[in-house]
Amino acid sequence: MRLRSALLIGILAGLALSTTTLSKQEDDGESIQLHIDDDLICNDIECYPRVFEASNLWQEIKPGQHLPGGLDVRMNLETSIKEARLHDDEPNGIPNIPVAIPESDSSTHEFTQDFEVIRKLIDSDLESNMDSVSTKLDDLMEFAHDYKHGYDIIIHEFDLLKRISCDEQIPLALRDMSTIMIASCTRNNPRVVEYINKRYPEFIDQIYQQIATLTARENRSDSHIKLLKRYLSLLDELTTESYEFTRFELDTLDKAWQIPDKQIRIEVLELISKLFTVPISGSSELLKRGLNPVPFAQMWANNIQELIQDDEIDELHTRKFFDSLYAIKQQFNEVKIEASFLNWLSRQADQRKKQLDNGIHERDLEQDSFDKKMIESRHLIFGNPMAHRIKNWNDEL
Repeated sequence: MRLRSALLIGILAGLALSTTTLSKQEDDGESIQLHIDDDLICNDIECYPRVFEASNLWQEIKPGQHLPGGLDVRMNLETSIKEARLHDDEPNGIPNIPVAIPESDSSTHEFTQDFEVIRKLIDSDLESNMDSVSTKLDDLMEFAHDYKHGYDIIIHEFDLLKRISCDEQIPLALRDMSTIMIASCTRNNPRVVEYINKRYPEFIDQIYQQIATLTARENRSDSHIKLLKRYLSLLDELTTESYEFTRFELDTLDKAWQIPDKQIRIEVLELISKLFTVPISGSSELLKRGLNPVPFAQMWANNIQELIQDDEIDELHTRKFFDSLYAIKQQFNEVKIEASFLNWLSRQADQRKKQLDNGIHERDLEQDSFDKKMIESRHLIFGNPMAHRIKNWNDEL
């Protein structure tokens, strides 16, 4: 016990120098200190992962933990503890524990009363009730990550959430929270995405209208930038690979890119990647939108080349952005590639070839496939195809 206490004290002492410290109010009113770093959360008793590690069994959601999307979430009525597990459509033989069950009436659901309170608070005196609305939304936020609850929230309360998110008369903080809730419901939940896109086909356009309004502002506060990022993140969840962008939407994304914020630019390229990753029949699809195909493709190729070289871009984004640039170059051979990108690609190809050849790490077939694509594209797509053939011939010798 002494050793454990000493270790914990040492961990907390180290965390105090480099972590965020938050005060968390427990249900019994007692305040506890949480020390948060990139991977761990520590209190005075224990340390646990910052991101909830789900399994097939119900596990307690500890204070401050981030919930990945698509999990089942419940309130255990025996212990009054919030729990989560991996989503499972089939019974798994785990003993039943009483949980809060939605009303059988299809017009109601488990959180009907909570949202009704929010609705009344907004319609009566929002300025006076803002803190109460914020608290209610925050209490419901964890359940938006849940596969079943997220779907129930959307099919019953989407009109209210959409109204809060898009109403410019509502304070930015509440619009931000409502947008987060919608995005949380959609994440890893195809049923929710399909429901919104089919029942509310105008919603994506409404979000672009809001983005256009925010980008047009001369004096944007941090709250405006924050909401803009939320909107872009939500669009990424709702936009399918086959989505047909309008000219207005593409122009709006271009204006958003002009804002010198790395996260906004990543979100914008996430969306633009969906336009280029799937073949768009060369120039015809862009011409239909009133765009000059090659200059348009060149503009986004330049943007991708600039961002992909940033050392802070993770591997998943590197893959997505590279695949988009690869597709652009295949469809529009006139697009010019910058020398800085070619130098970056050369370094990447050498590094990834070494990783493929060393055989030290367990094979990830998807990663290997991408690495090979990047190595071959250095000459085949972005350089001189003859150089690729000569290099392969020399390697065989």
